[in-house]
Amino acid sequence: MTSDRATQWLTTNTTPAVPFVTRLRVNGYRSLAHCDVTFGPLTVLIGLNASGKSNLLDALEFVRDCLEGRPQQAVQSRGGAETLFHHSGGRAADRLSIEVHLLLAPRDRSAPDSHRIHATYGFELVQGRQNRTHQPVAVTSEWLEVTPEGTETRTGFRRDSTGSVTSLPTGTSTGLVAANALWLGNAAAADETVAGVLQALTSMSFYTPDPARMAEPQRATTGEALAPDAANAGEVLGALAASRPEIKQRVDAYVAAIVPGAQGVDELPLDTYRTLHLRMLDGETNEVVRFGAGQLSYGTLRATGLLSALFQPDALNGFTSLVCVDEPELGLHPSAAGALFDALTEAAEHVQVIVATQSGDLLDRDEFDPDWVRVVAVRGGATVVGPIDAIGRRVLGKGLATVGELMRGDQLPPADPEDPQSPDTAESTDSTPGSEEPQP
Repeated sequence: MTSDRATQWLTTNTTPAVPFVTRLRVNGYRSLAHCDVTFGPLTVLIGLNASGKSNLLDALEFVRDCLEGRPQQAVQSRGGAETLFHHSGGRAADRLSIEVHLLLAPRDRSAPDSHRIHATYGFELVQGRQNRTHQPVAVTSEWLEVTPEGTETRTGFRRDSTGSVTSLPTGTSTGLVAANALWLGNAAAADETVAGVLQALTSMSFYTPDPARMAEPQRATTGEALAPDAANAGEVLGALAASRPEIKQRVDAYVAAIVPGAQGVDELPLDTYRTLHLRMLDGETNEVVRFGAGQLSYGTLRATGLLSALFQPDALNGFTSLVCVDEPELGLHPSAAGALFDALTEAAEHVQVIVATQSGDLLDRDEFDPDWVRVVAVRGGATVVGPIDAIGRRVLGKGLATVGELMRGDQLPPADPEDPQSPDTAESTDSTPGSEEPQP
């Protein structure tokens, strides 16, 4: 049974709040031995090559993939357990666990806070040699806690290493699940609140625009959701122009700021296929000239893919809860960094955005809020993630340097998690469900 507040949330045409993912705790995943990171509406992961930025994004994507299919499939698609589980001392760890803290709220942001719902979901996997299933990996524990704002009531479930599932808060047995499967999907079938959590987790979106694919015509689909490689960007922009023309104009303005002389990018229908073309203004004739996708530079196509991800109808309508992009600045001239920065900040008003970058040009902004940054570095062979340390914040506060200048000078270490001045320290001691003790 769902609570009255949960039922009200689920029946008001809902969308995840901004931020949606408030916290991520990872143990034993790739380079992430132990990681506890908080997120805001816009979070910028910065760090040098091979620091682990992509691994942090992939940990979130791994959760989504495990829920959309099976953990076995998600592990094998990443090269198997030996490459996925954290290595230390020359051998892979036996276990990995991931826990995601969520904040879900009604679409109407003027609704009272009492309509919001906090949720914590996580699971632990062990390698085959540590379980008796004869499978590469097995699920040894899984947990979900859901708490409506302003209440002490926690609902959800706990699943132990035997596969036995108990309901919260009653502790009654609700079923038995195989070691190679997760229980959240089963629970969602019987509870609308859990169904909302599952939908939100599986709607996290991760993008790596592929200019080669974007240059090829794609068979027409619904046009509302962007593909991970942005191959259907033309169709998505067409749907955006039809449903939200004012937002399409904003996208065109960003294209014009990134590509000198451009006026916008539009869908180009080709029978049952769709592609895109760029509108340019001829400086001599003052006429509009159109260039097909195959004539555009990779940088222009990547920028188009990124803008399509940030402003796609699904993100505006709440069907995409989170947009993650790794190295959005690739292929762009440094002068385009300002427009890219503005697009990221504007998009974060309607969808949570997490980007990973090593571009100082993107960070050379006086208005760049240090609280947006999570610094990613390697210490002792493992990735550590944290906010900008106290020294860096003082330098930024006095206007002595920009975030980009500190990063280029390798003067931007993450704060010590035990530092009481660290933003993450304060946030990690809140009353978010499940935050009191780490899961196994």
